[in-house]
Amino acid sequence: MNKEVLVENQVKAQDLIHEAFEVDNAEKARELAQKALELDAQNVDAHSFMGHTSSSIEEAINWYQKGTDLAKELLGEAFAANKGKFWQVEETQSYMNAKENLGMALHVADKKKEAVAHFQEMLELNPNDDQGVRYSLAIWLADLKDYAAYHKLYEQYKEDDAVIWKYTNAIALFQEGENIEKANKALLEAHETNPHVLPYLTAQKEIPEETPDVIEIGGESEAIDCVDDIIILLAEEASDTLLWIFSFYEWINKE
Repeated sequence: MNKEVLVENQVKAQDLIHEAFEVDNAEKARELAQKALELDAQNVDAHSFMGHTSSSIEEAINWYQKGTDLAKELLGEAFAANKGKFWQVEETQSYMNAKENLGMALHVADKKKEAVAHFQEMLELNPNDDQGVRYSLAIWLADLKDYAAYHKLYEQYKEDDAVIWKYTNAIALFQEGENIEKANKALLEAHETNPHVLPYLTAQKEIPEETPDVIEIGGESEAIDCVDDIIILLAEEASDTLLWIFSFYEWINKE
């Protein structure tokens, strides 16, 4: 009987989390997540939701860490057995979601190397990268100027045609400074992948305050999404990079 009650509580707890995601009121949503934890203290998604609605980044990290640790514990022997095919196995998805949240929060808290380590492990567990964490990881590695790790990551997914992948590569190559000709070629390839990026990157067009709900490959929505993500590589100290991009944009418009 106790086992049946436990299963019933698990189902109710998960239903509460699903409901929480549909509620517009943050306080009400958090109350639902807390009720879910009271019913099932091992609900990983509830831990993640508490992290989403935390009042500070430190509190969020704490919840995400608890969720990640809990999910790994619940997987038990399945953790090692499924290495290389995480996400394809449904039981691993809560762990991967919690770990992604943790990595993102750590990066926001300026714990960049810790964030990188989490995302690198995620790719070891799931080289297929169903969550697309390689895009953030590539930007973070370039930002840290860890070019050895960056090039290793790029080679692993060198067939990726996403515009953010191509722009990150071009900027990383330029900032590394080892092969400017290769960087120029990479920037041209990135521009040809989506010509809408450069007008936003050079401030010829203003980036909308609200991010697009739907990303159209090759369209302006993809360009806006790309610029939002790679902007950290173009801080004030990257003036040489900005000059290079502006010069390229002027050259393109003369053609």
